[in-house]
Amino acid sequence: MRFKLIIFICFPFILLGCDNHLFSQFFRNPHIVDMFSTKKIKSVEWSKFNVDVTALNRNQMIRLIFDGSEPENLTFSTEMIASDSAYDKDVFVSSKWPNFEIEIEIVATSSEEKKYQFRPKGQSTGILFFPESDIDLMGLKFTTIDIRSNVSLDNVNATWISYTSK
Repeated sequence: MRFKLIIFICFPFILLGCDNHLFSQFFRNPHIVDMFSTKKIKSVEWSKFNVDVTALNRNQMIRLIFDGSEPENLTFSTEMIASDSAYDKDVFVSSKWPNFEIEIEIVATSSEEKKYQFRPKGQSTGILFFPESDIDLMGLKFTTIDIRSNVSLDNVNATWISYTSK
């Protein structure tokens, strides 16, 4: 009888532990992938990077770290695009480029060749980018990341973070 009780209690954890995706979802662990590092991204030009990333969890975020994006050098504020708009715009200014707004575009391409725009929406160690639309990306595999900036970025590191909690 005790053996059956122990099996009954442990069985869900055994099943969840066998599947990394369910285990991650259940315990809300983020799935973090270092996508690429590069010495320089030239201003105005699109730079393409081949990646191997799967969006395992519900929410996706890209973190871009570069020289000048350190929290002590980077400030951001939020501006409304229009009074009737549900969207707002985060404005980023770095002490590396004083009084100059940093604009970065990121487009992720899935293995099905569909493109998904990511927009800057916060600051951590670097700038955080989130999908522009509310389309569920969970389960999609991404093969390329395209980045364009209005300033040259040095020592760039990009990380994909897939998480469940808000």
